[in-house]
Amino acid sequence: MPGIKNALSLDIEDWYQGILQIDQSNWHNYESRLIQNVEKILALLSSARAKATFFILGYVAEKYPKLVSRIAQAGHEIASHGYSHRLVYAQTQDEFYDDVLRSKNIIESITKTKIKGYRAPFFSIRKDCLWALDVLVDLGFEYDSSIFPVKNFLYGIPDAPRRIYKAGSKGILEFPLSVLNIFGFRLPICGGFYLRALPYFITKSGLKYINKKMIPAVIYMHPWEIDVGKPKISMKLKWRIIHNYNINGMEDKFKQLVKDFYFTSIEEVLFGGRG
Repeated sequence: MPGIKNALSLDIEDWYQGILQIDQSNWHNYESRLIQNVEKILALLSSARAKATFFILGYVAEKYPKLVSRIAQAGHEIASHGYSHRLVYAQTQDEFYDDVLRSKNIIESITKTKIKGYRAPFFSIRKDCLWALDVLVDLGFEYDSSIFPVKNFLYGIPDAPRRIYKAGSKGILEFPLSVLNIFGFRLPICGGFYLRALPYFITKSGLKYINKKMIPAVIYMHPWEIDVGKPKISMKLKWRIIHNYNINGMEDKFKQLVKDFYFTSIEEVLFGGRG
């Protein structure tokens, strides 16, 4: 439906790459289902006439350069998700610099276009590693979308602003994940697990409330979240819930979401799609 431009984002990683218990050295042991899932998402977006930002893992771009080109040719923004999907706060500044630079170089060599945006694996830029924002500026990035203004066992800055703002000492643009403030409680309505877990009417009502205030929302999703055939492995209950809860209902929710709201890339929301 017409209205304020909201930002849709996809974190492009395979189903096993977002499981902390699986080390990168073992990634080759798992079945890849990424290409088929991304192709399904591209078809859904095309049907809805929606555009998105694809935060692509450098490891993925290196392995599947044709997939990166396919996404770019479909008119979507390409951005960085780092190279190795490591928690930012588990890295030194030098390690983070090298990881992000590696992903940036790989992606730009494929797209022949400067990438502007970054999102940390697991949204892992917290108060204890805000230095990462300045590193991004040093590397030439123009915006970040990593900060989650909630408290979570893995991520979050619960008192961070809920609107677009300048962050870090060098003032990079930060597009935080969308949350509602309800009587002092911050409720994420930004997609991903929260879209799977919450009744759809809550997500829809929350986004409409944000848009009425003329605030653009940012929604995220992983390709594996619409994959009903995704392999299941042994994990602790908390991780099984995070990775498997309501996978069966996600595709229908996603289709409804892109039908009910106007979605485009983060670049388009922030900069008007300037080149």
